[in-house]
Amino acid sequence: MLRAEKNSRSRGNTGFVIYAAMILALFTFVLAACGSNVGGLGQATTPTSIPASQVQKCGTVHTLHSQIVSVDQNTAKQTENCFWQAFQQCQPATLTYADNELDVGTVNNFALKNTGGKCAVSVGVQKFIAPHPPGKPTMYTCSSVKLQSDGLYIFSCGDAGTVVIPSK
Repeated sequence: MLRAEKNSRSRGNTGFVIYAAMILALFTFVLAACGSNVGGLGQATTPTSIPASQVQKCGTVHTLHSQIVSVDQNTAKQTENCFWQAFQQCQPATLTYADNELDVGTVNNFALKNTGGKCAVSVGVQKFIAPHPPGKPTMYTCSSVKLQSDGLYIFSCGDAGTVVIPSK
């Protein structure tokens, strides 16, 4: 009896692994679909008055359940450092942050631009429910950016609030 119970538990774990793999495959499919939309994942909105060639594209950070995925922590830190440096120097830059749960998520496309000597931070926020791609972005102006030990903080972005892009 004990042996049959043990084998039953092993099969239960196999089912969980298969289920988790299917969810990960769905998540990957959704992210790929997002990239095909204007303003979608990887399509950060660039400041309109600046040629795209002059805007530094810092990169993308993906999280799943608030854990960094698809890039290692060093890459996430480099992406965040790039945006932080651009903010400090008030240079045009973009950064995309995709925060996902099992079947829902948010894509934040951040942009920096220099407006009359002041650094303006904006974000286009797109929410989605799998398997549907993100809708049109809702634009917000943010107040500031700060790099801290646990991630990049982008403050007071309208209804989106303060967005924390984790580096760990």
